Amino acid sequence: MKQKKKTLITWLGMTDGRVAIGTERGNGLGPITSIVCEGDIKFDNVTILYDLARRKEKDEFIKYIKRFIRKDDKITISSKPINIKHPNDYLTVYEYVEKILVDIKNNQDEEFYINVSSGSPAMAVCWFVCVERMDLTHRVTFLETSKFRGTQIINLPDTTLV
Repeated sequence: MKQKKKTLITWLGMTDGRVAIGTERGNGLGPITSIVCEGDIKFDNVTILYDLARRKEKDEFIKYIKRFIRKDDKITISSKPINIKHPNDYLTVYEYVEKILVDIKNNQDEEFYINVSSGSPAMAVCWFVCVERMDLTHRVTFLETSKFRGTQIINLPDTTLV
């Protein structure tokens, strides 16, 4: 049986952007880079969601993360602009998350991981609620990272959130 590709989906968080442009000190590589380059999961694809207002940070971040990816790791980095008013715009964030999850539901050829350490609390809540509502808990693995504990899988309780 062919091994499924592993895809990480993540928001570009404030710390990720600041680490990439050099204004954040003491936070290591930043959440996304830590998950991709220091975690135990070897990703084939990384999709970075970003607010249109953060386009410059996104460009700098992609250059930044590529510096840490080993040459023999064939990771495709892509980005997707998301038009939101602000990071806590629950309704708009939810609508975009739902669209992304519809694509995941229709794609049986990949394993999907979602980083909830990057982005706003509203973004993390939308991932959790939408994954549960769309019955994708068996298709999506949530990840978090910290400089103290490294990358960890989030195990949610077997209850209905909504």
